Amino acid sequence: MIGLRHLAIALMLAVTTAPLAADGLDTLVDEAKALYANASYEAALKLLDAAPATADDADEYRALCLLALNRTDDAQRVLERLITHAPTLVPASDDFPPRFLSLYNAVRERLLPTIVMDVLAKAREDFKTSKPTEAARRFQQVLTLSKEPSLAERQEVQGAATVAAAFLDLLKATDGASSRAALAAPRPTAASAAAAATTTPAPEPAKPVTAPAVAIRQTVPRWSATSRGEPASTLQGAVRILIGVDGKVRFASIEARIDPRYDELLLNAAYNWVYKPAMMNGMPVESERLITVQVTP
Repeated sequence: MIGLRHLAIALMLAVTTAPLAADGLDTLVDEAKALYANASYEAALKLLDAAPATADDADEYRALCLLALNRTDDAQRVLERLITHAPTLVPASDDFPPRFLSLYNAVRERLLPTIVMDVLAKAREDFKTSKPTEAARRFQQVLTLSKEPSLAERQEVQGAATVAAAFLDLLKATDGASSRAALAAPRPTAASAAAAATTTPAPEPAKPVTAPAVAIRQTVPRWSATSRGEPASTLQGAVRILIGVDGKVRFASIEARIDPRYDELLLNAAYNWVYKPAMMNGMPVESERLITVQVTP
């Protein structure tokens, strides 16, 4: 004879075989929590199969159930998905067992540097494709994540934060300029609209006059043959830099690698380079440059 507890579990699983409605996710997670509390881990996992892959609460309980079943590798993969989707999420220590928190923190600390750079890349793409709201959200996320204690000494992450802050300032300035221009523009009248319809179209506005950044100091480190212990040959790599309005390098990243040891020397050198900043209509602006480097050991 089937016990009442097993019957209740069977009924819950039967109800969730149909596609899950958006407003039913909270109920499903609550039911999974109840199953987890009753040590019905396999049943909870089957129940959570109906939850979408981006449901953070569902993934938390997936991982909890998998850990309880000693399926640590599977739990780690679930946490990788959860943390990638919600990198700023930090579970409350009072709500989860130490084993879960230990694994969660270890996975998050390992993934965060890569996540920060991925978010920055997406934010810059949003900026280039004229999606200012989404770009601002992602740039702000980079700043938030860069303040994590485990990332305080990561040069590439702190460089990413500098870039994100610069883009946020640029977005604010652009938004403010657009608002001021809109307020200053005269409102069209019926007469002016009619006149505009019968007159010759106005010429297109002149394109902004731009001038690229010019190197003032761009010293490339030397690389000796003894450093590699290999026959002399010309090696080529590249470093991408962001030059600020003051002509200093605000961010540098290796675009094409030469050697891990030399790449580190090159990055350190790049932050000491100085340029006459790029100009747009007579005003200094930030700019990017890809610097190709050739060395002969």
